[in-house]
Amino acid sequence: MKRLLAIDDSLEIGALILAIAKPLGYAGRHAPTFTKFKSMLADDPAVIVVDMMMPDTDGIEVLRYLAEQQCRAGIVLLSHVDQRVLSVAADMARASQLRLIGHLRKPFARSDLEALLKREVSADVPDFLRKPDAPSITEDALRRAVAEDQFIAHYQPQVDIKTGAAVGVEALARWQHPVHGLLYPDSFIGPSESWNLVNEVTWRVVDKVFADARMFAAHGWAPALSINLSAFALSDLTLPDTLLAHAEGEGLLPSRITVEITESGLITQVAEVLDILVRLRIFGFNLSIDDFGTGFSMVQQLKRIPATEVKLDKAFVRAMDRDRDALVIVRKTIEIGHEMGLAVVAEGVETQAHLRVLGELQCDRAQGHLFAPPLPAAEVVAWRKKYDG
Repeated sequence: MKRLLAIDDSLEIGALILAIAKPLGYAGRHAPTFTKFKSMLADDPAVIVVDMMMPDTDGIEVLRYLAEQQCRAGIVLLSHVDQRVLSVAADMARASQLRLIGHLRKPFARSDLEALLKREVSADVPDFLRKPDAPSITEDALRRAVAEDQFIAHYQPQVDIKTGAAVGVEALARWQHPVHGLLYPDSFIGPSESWNLVNEVTWRVVDKVFADARMFAAHGWAPALSINLSAFALSDLTLPDTLLAHAEGEGLLPSRITVEITESGLITQVAEVLDILVRLRIFGFNLSIDDFGTGFSMVQQLKRIPATEVKLDKAFVRAMDRDRDALVIVRKTIEIGHEMGLAVVAEGVETQAHLRVLGELQCDRAQGHLFAPPLPAAEVVAWRKKYDG
């Protein structure tokens, strides 16, 4: 049985939370004070319900303490405070690497808390979402990986929301390490930048993607291809020529290829970045601003970057059904994008409810685990045949 711990100075609210949680399979405990809460935290609860306003402390102090303890419990925030304040507190929890389930304003409906707790009960992470802990990477190992061509690409399908057809894939770099198995970009992109190897890694992955495109074509499918470039790669003025040469070498039209760049990668060395991006567009490549909405000057980026699409960050997509501010950002991004002639792609689509809202807002394409996780090339072909019938 999972454990639940509630911190709330109200005995009545504490009893109500435990009563709601018990039929859902939780063994609950209630802490009326912060001191009592800290002593009960040793029980290793699966869920913690935090009241944001109490006589001896406040929810921000509790969240700070949980972050210091590297707590991995799912967290629900409760408060009488304004919804925007509660939303910002939720953002702070996420930024502190806490695992937020959701937040509710008091007085809350029993069904709303039940829904959040049910979400946590069913939130055991499937194998395809589990990432191994990143091993320590050495420069010699990374140089050997480049020399021995140990990098591959996995692909997450993109679906046209209006027609439902699978129309593209986003290529995601993976390192097939001979000892540690499959490694994700967060374990090797940073080191590759530090050791000035990121360009070598990038071109190994790009060549894999373009070769896999020929395999897709052999199965009667020519999806649009999205590839990710790090901010470091955007300092190489030869990038447009090199990418064009690699594409032409595989017989691929630049119009099939979208280069994804993060907003953070657009902040530094503006003149060089714009030089590269404009030349990519002149050559016919598409440009996508990835993780749109997480930077500091979203509208300015749209004005100065010759992008053809923007990608809604998954944090907004996943929160839009319970967070009004997130929904507003999603809706306005789609409206602005369309008014500027840009396609809008939503990442992190996990439920039919997400897809329904995006359809109502006339978002163009979607990707996420509702359709498929990132898959090896051969599995993408099999998925597509099954998906499109």
